[in-house]
Amino acid sequence: MKPDKDATSKFPFTTAREHYVNRRSSIERLSTGSKNIDDILYGGVETKAVTEFYGAPGSGKTQLCHTMCANVPQDKSKDNKVGQLTLSKIRRAENIRFKAPIHKMPSKPVDWPKVEMHNWSQYTTVVGSVKVKLNHGEKPTIEFLPAAIDGSDPLQLYLRLFSECNEVAKHLEQILDMQIGRLEVSSKGEWVIYNPLAKAITNIIGRVTVEGIGKINASLPNRYGEFEFHDPRAAAEFLVMPRRLARLEQDVKEVLDLVKQQARSYSEDKGNNLVGDTPNEEV
Repeated sequence: MKPDKDATSKFPFTTAREHYVNRRSSIERLSTGSKNIDDILYGGVETKAVTEFYGAPGSGKTQLCHTMCANVPQDKSKDNKVGQLTLSKIRRAENIRFKAPIHKMPSKPVDWPKVEMHNWSQYTTVVGSVKVKLNHGEKPTIEFLPAAIDGSDPLQLYLRLFSECNEVAKHLEQILDMQIGRLEVSSKGEWVIYNPLAKAITNIIGRVTVEGIGKINASLPNRYGEFEFHDPRAAAEFLVMPRRLARLEQDVKEVLDLVKQQARSYSEDKGNNLVGDTPNEEV
């Protein structure tokens, strides 16, 4: 059945085949981080499509998706729109504490709950979702303990928490007429990356602590596998590790190919020289 000419003059008409061809021409493929899986998928996971991975528990489905999050290109389409692949709640920042010196103590009364220590006192309050501790002693300080938050990027989580605590500090400076110094992370916070590999490790050998870096854990109540870093930069480095390994693998392959090519050229040149140096036999 052919389309009516009058109808096609008023409304654009596209056949199913034309639509299919146009759609296929704009499809790209995202690397999974595994050459073998990419080969099975003819180059990687298709865009504009739904791809389902299935397998037994612990077979690495979630890890594969985490790796794809690190490998997803940031500028693939022709109109420069940013491509993004995300999984919800796979990174978390908790038990984070910012601390700052107090350059000028409050000139207005502080009616916060007070705890007396041996040679100093501590005032506590809550501003929004941030717990505040004012330590009054020889060198007064103030601490900000924000609530835990989830996200996709450890560095973005840090910026969100720092911004939130900094706003609270400015608010306190205004209402209490005080001066607060620069905020800095003061404790070994937990910049968490949920990962099934961490759960497998803890199931076999229990919790692992790496001094100065963090720990591998599976916390209650859900017993998710977690890589916990004290520094958000270390967590960010961990996330890009699969992409770096893939690049390193490609670089090594290129170097080996170059060495083999040079070796073949050297062998051919040496063979030619030997042939050219062979004395002619007398007839």
